[in-house]
Amino acid sequence: MKKLIWTVSVALMVAACGTEAPEVELDNLDSQAQQELLITDACGYFNPIPVYPNLDLNKYLGTWYELGTTAIVRNTFERGCSCTRAEYDLLADGSGVSVRNTCRLENGRFDPINGSAKFTDRDGVFGVGFPEGDSDDKNYFVMDIVTDDEGNYDMVLVGDPCRLFMWILARRPTLETSEDHANYQGLLNYAEANGYNTDAWYVNFQPTEQASCGWDAPKCEEVLVGSYTTGCQYFWQGCSGDYEEVSTSSCKLGWWDFARTGRKRSCERRELICQ
Repeated sequence: MKKLIWTVSVALMVAACGTEAPEVELDNLDSQAQQELLITDACGYFNPIPVYPNLDLNKYLGTWYELGTTAIVRNTFERGCSCTRAEYDLLADGSGVSVRNTCRLENGRFDPINGSAKFTDRDGVFGVGFPEGDSDDKNYFVMDIVTDDEGNYDMVLVGDPCRLFMWILARRPTLETSEDHANYQGLLNYAEANGYNTDAWYVNFQPTEQASCGWDAPKCEEVLVGSYTTGCQYFWQGCSGDYEEVSTSSCKLGWWDFARTGRKRSCERRELICQ
């Protein structure tokens, strides 16, 4: 079984890195090294992926817009998606970062998914999962960051050791200036200099559609502002005012009223709140 894992791992590493795998006997490695040669780590074992030094987590939190990603992402968990956005915040238990990813599906509906990015033994490396991440599953590597004039994190390159998953994220959904375009190209160049073959069919890095997403439009949400439940009624006259009926249940006025069945009705009033 170990030799099978080793064979598959080396195959993945060769495909992703485009380099000839070194001849290493698995039995000659210590137990810790053998564990690190599982599928999730094998690609970066001999060709480690760079990690941005001294990541400031507070600067990293907040909203990021996906400017581009790879083919495997577009054809799996982001299939049919455009207008992709990620929102990061600290978990209450201090074990990592909450993740809320949102994208627009082909039917026009925005579809959110919640997960977490757990801290690992390395700064800038997280274990991301939905609905729950795992600190042992190191699959999110912050490779490089572009800062603005005030030192805020403005654009980021995220990758994985197999050089198959890759994202460029920014604080705004589109490239607005010549400096933005230069920074975007600089992150692409950095990825290629560190083992990514962005033009290969299995990577095929492409921009993410962010046009007409309505990110700047007011965010509106229906909020419950009032509700009530009627008593047992035999004749229904409707909910009062702007209230709407949302549910009913059968009832009787008392044990003696065995011949008739009344209804209790729940009514609610909701308002569209925009901000």
